[in-house]
Amino acid sequence: MPADYDAEYCSPMGGAYWLPVSEEESEEAKWERATWEEMYLLAKEKPEAGVWLQGTLFGPV
Repeated sequence: MPADYDAEYCSPMGGAYWLPVSEEESEEAKWERATWEEMYLLAKEKPEAGVWLQGTLFGPV
């Protein structure tokens, strides 16, 4: 659970980094697109999820 500090779980303070690497139109690219859409939705519409977007070395979001 997010508030659980048990060693068997990820830290609630941990982060995530999303970077697509698949070739366009591949099966993997479809999964990456679905993942991005869900993360974007969480960042924009569910602030309680603790997900936010930030720019990268390659430019803004």
